[in-house]
Amino acid sequence: MFTLDDARRLAASWVDRGRPDGERRRPRVHEFDLGYVIWAVPADDDRREVGAGRGVMDKTTGELSLWPSLPVSRIVEMFRDERAREIPAPRTWDPARQTRRDLSRTGFPEHVTHLTLADGRAQISRSSKGDGELNLHPLVAAALAGAPPRSRERAGERCSEVAAFSDVLHRADTQRRADRRPTFSADEARATLFRGAEIVTYRVCEPGDELGGRTVPPCLSCQYLLGRFGFELAGGRR
Repeated sequence: MFTLDDARRLAASWVDRGRPDGERRRPRVHEFDLGYVIWAVPADDDRREVGAGRGVMDKTTGELSLWPSLPVSRIVEMFRDERAREIPAPRTWDPARQTRRDLSRTGFPEHVTHLTLADGRAQISRSSKGDGELNLHPLVAAALAGAPPRSRERAGERCSEVAAFSDVLHRADTQRRADRRPTFSADEARATLFRGAEIVTYRVCEPGDELGGRTVPPCLSCQYLLGRFGFELAGGRR
């Protein structure tokens, strides 16, 4: 369980990362039963809010999700509604472990992948560092295991692209099990789930690092994985 103090530390880091040079901001945190809403206000005027969206830190997992600049009460309502509809699915790695590392500020640089499906649903996943245990979806694990030596890169299984594909498949199969339908095969995932999808990966660095926010190409392992799921390497478009 993550505490209010944890949320304040994450809020301070989150606000600082998105701060334009020379602009002073102050983090704000609102606690509710399922988590913490965090946002920024100018340091010299608490009544005026910065229109850069809200974050919600989950109390149980520590995961940070992004929300629009709506009243805090509305964000709480939306988060509760989403949680009520959500069917818990396996995760590629423990988000609480990732958050603990963020709170100790030892995670830079890293990559973040945005995998957007044709229906508009988006999966945002981060690269995993350290020796934490991975829970790769079987289709992703099989694809990586079948890669020829020339298409393998050291620690490629910890890339953000791998996590994005794995988490999308975990969630899709969880929904299928709930509907009492067969889970996805590799061919079906390629032909339906990932058809029309787009993927892009960004580099995340410490504030002020000019390399932060730039897109980065996939590693050899991820190039092979993209090909297995029917993506063209140029532009990451299916």
